[in-house]
Amino acid sequence: SPTDNCIILGYDKADNRGYLTVGGDGDNVFTVKNGGDIEIGVGNLKFGSSGKGIDFSATSDAGNSASMSNELFDDYEEGSWTPTGSWTTIVARYTKIGRMVFAGFSLRANASSGNVTIGGFPFTSASNHAASGGIAWGLCEFNSSNGWLNGSIGDGETSATIRRNSATVVTFGSGQNNLNSGAFIRGTFIYHTA
Repeated sequence: SPTDNCIILGYDKADNRGYLTVGGDGDNVFTVKNGGDIEIGVGNLKFGSSGKGIDFSATSDAGNSASMSNELFDDYEEGSWTPTGSWTTIVARYTKIGRMVFAGFSLRANASSGNVTIGGFPFTSASNHAASGGIAWGLCEFNSSNGWLNGSIGDGETSATIRRNSATVVTFGSGQNNLNSGAFIRGTFIYHTA
């Protein structure tokens, strides 16, 4: 019967497959079945050095006008970040998948003048126009008769200035077309990092 620190080679009659198990006593570290699947029972799959990951090159399928340059999935992380600017009630989380960054935020305005800028991105944007990103809005307590709020992230930046209509910079202040002190804005910056 299985014991700790063992390697088991066996055959599963029900599945009609062979297997290799490392571990024992119900705490199998991993099992390799002859169907090709690896099942991890305890712990995580960890890569020992930078630049290693899961290689998807066997499925190279860039189509139409796409030109594939890399199929190695080598980074994933989640965490919090601290937006800079004139804000209170700051809640900000991010998810980074490869080079793609999703930096969400929930902020309350805390100023009566000046440009509306959100800084402190968790990662610097890549230095090319194709990598620059924008904002997906969730909520914005902003009253305007002059178009929607928008904003983009420039090349190699860690901040963005919020704009409206035809790229007019939004300012803190009272009344229409300004972000009033105490107003909430929520959304997600979506961009590539280097």
